[in-house]
Amino acid sequence: MNGYFNSGFYWQTGNLTHEDDYTVVNMRLSWKDKRGITYSLWGNNLTDAIYSTDRNAQTLGGDSISLAQGREFGVGVAFAF
Repeated sequence: MNGYFNSGFYWQTGNLTHEDDYTVVNMRLSWKDKRGITYSLWGNNLTDAIYSTDRNAQTLGGDSISLAQGREFGVGVAFAF
């Protein structure tokens, strides 16, 4: 399990666009059987935080914004040989 807290920041010089504070928590639970197969359950962004991964000011006004992936869950199987 890991977590990350960001207290907020401004994307551009001159404090034009502010990113609010957010917290992201991720987890992975894995186990390996006697044959060397690893099974896992995982979850990313369990807090379902909404935050930008990229933000750029456009010349005609407004911002181009890329948002982070929301909450997601999954399973995995890995083989070692």
